[in-house]
Amino acid sequence: MTLIAHATLATADEIRLLKETDTAVSYNPVASMWKGNAVAPVLDYIGQGVRFGLGTDCTRNDAFRLLDAAEACQRLAFGLPRDDFSCGAGWRWVDAGTRGGAGAIGLGNTIGEIAPGRRADFLVLDRSGPEVSPSWDFTWELVRFYDRSDILATVVDGVPVVIDGKAVNFDSDSFVKEFRFAGAQRVLDSGLVRLHGSSETLRSSKQ
Repeated sequence: MTLIAHATLATADEIRLLKETDTAVSYNPVASMWKGNAVAPVLDYIGQGVRFGLGTDCTRNDAFRLLDAAEACQRLAFGLPRDDFSCGAGWRWVDAGTRGGAGAIGLGNTIGEIAPGRRADFLVLDRSGPEVSPSWDFTWELVRFYDRSDILATVVDGVPVVIDGKAVNFDSDSFVKEFRFAGAQRVLDSGLVRLHGSSETLRSSKQ
């Protein structure tokens, strides 16, 4: 099994090769937005039957925003020039972040969907908010409206690991308090230099 990350500059011939060799692609839309990478032609991958799943390659602490980025990048880069308003529809991006991602890394028979024989990995969501009640198209709402504040619980392999934003198996507040200094010190000791400085510093210099 081969998994290619990004694949943002794939030509028509290369997309055909991806399909013929059953090669999977990690589509990383946040990297496109934050790091200036090109946007992978995922709508063409969909049309040609190339397997793909969502990846990050950039810090993202809210997977719902990843779904939003996946659809938005396709819409702006490829959908609008083609007058394609749907861009695969909401379910396409939910699938890419669940069963598509599982299949891309070779775990399609283990995780990625709620089905007999799969691990019980799922979220419990609050669906009472005014923006989603009443619900008209749940998968589009997952892409457009939901975020981490709507997650009531996270369950992995049938065991709750986060409830109401707090880890079940360890004290996250104590963890952050204990290791915050050590983490910051590692960064300071790394020798990294931010040539552009912080945004706050730049803003202050302009005032």
